[in-house]
Amino acid sequence: MEKKRLGFSAEEIEEIHYLTSEFFNNISHEIRTPMHAILGFSELLNVSGISEIKRMEFVDVIQRNGQQLLDVVGHILKISELATKQIIVLETEVCLNDLMFELFLDFKDSAEEKKIQLYLNTPLSGNLSTIITDNLKLNKILRILLENALKYTNGGIVEFGYKLENKKILIYIKDTGVGIEKSKHITIFKPFSKAKIDLSKNTSGLGLGLSIALENVKLLGGRLHVDSEKGKGATFFVTLPYKYVFVEEV
Repeated sequence: MEKKRLGFSAEEIEEIHYLTSEFFNNISHEIRTPMHAILGFSELLNVSGISEIKRMEFVDVIQRNGQQLLDVVGHILKISELATKQIIVLETEVCLNDLMFELFLDFKDSAEEKKIQLYLNTPLSGNLSTIITDNLKLNKILRILLENALKYTNGGIVEFGYKLENKKILIYIKDTGVGIEKSKHITIFKPFSKAKIDLSKNTSGLGLGLSIALENVKLLGGRLHVDSEKGKGATFFVTLPYKYVFVEEV
């Protein structure tokens, strides 16, 4: 009676229980792993006689794992904010060319570490690329998509940029990575998704990034979708209103 009243079949309830369990197991892993590293290397810092080079290496490990923990907490809080609609959109003038070049510089080293060729395409001039949108949210969206592209690509190519299409800005992030089955193109954007869990099994992270990106794109009045096949890479598209601001160039 209870199952019927809630509108869920026995199979759906079992699936929800499975996904919830997997999700929280993942959270536990993502918290415990960096915490163990922080505690372990903190103890090593107290060992007498270690060289200054080793000491700096230990500090670097502690800082990187501390940032990883902060990212985990940040993603969980962001999902909570989006779920409860506690979000304000602050529209300002944003130069897409400047924003994307900053992202290119930020991700260049990570790409080089994985032997990935990173390309940027910004076809509009500086004044035509200045639009009205929420800078922080757009930055967050693109960082999530670029992080995913680099995460699931090894030794290939990642290209990102934008173009003007039908009076809208079409931003794309294209990679030559593992790709995504067409049957999972919708479910990967859901916070609790078996497709997301399967995709993330061999990588770190909670798998909340795409959910956060999608909700932020909606807040900006846009659309987020993916074109991909398993084994053939993926291209994520962000379509935004082209609220063009003319900026006189000096």
